[in-house]
Amino acid sequence: MTEVEVVQLLVSPAHRLAGRPADGPSAGPADERVPRVDVRAGLGPVGDRYYARPAHRNAAVTLMSAENLPLDINPDADLRHTRRNVLLRGSTSTPGSGPPSPWTAVVVRCSSP
Repeated sequence: MTEVEVVQLLVSPAHRLAGRPADGPSAGPADERVPRVDVRAGLGPVGDRYYARPAHRNAAVTLMSAENLPLDINPDADLRHTRRNVLLRGSTSTPGSGPPSPWTAVVVRCSSP
């Protein structure tokens, strides 16, 4: 069995990517990383900008592999820069066919206890 480590979690209440990409993210909290996150089935991470949004119900949690962070461009790159919710280490492959992508396409099913 492959062991996968959860490195970081991010829950952002604000939409920070608006306007032209060259402008970068708009100002927001200094750090939106959190030590834990509550995820509700069909709704997403509680407190996140996409929580309970109909257009995001099938992709409410976004994952990224730490091995694919652009550290050669920015050694400090992390979830605050990529705007993904979960940063994993040890999960370098993506499901399906084709070459691996740094934006890991994974479906996470949540169910009520």
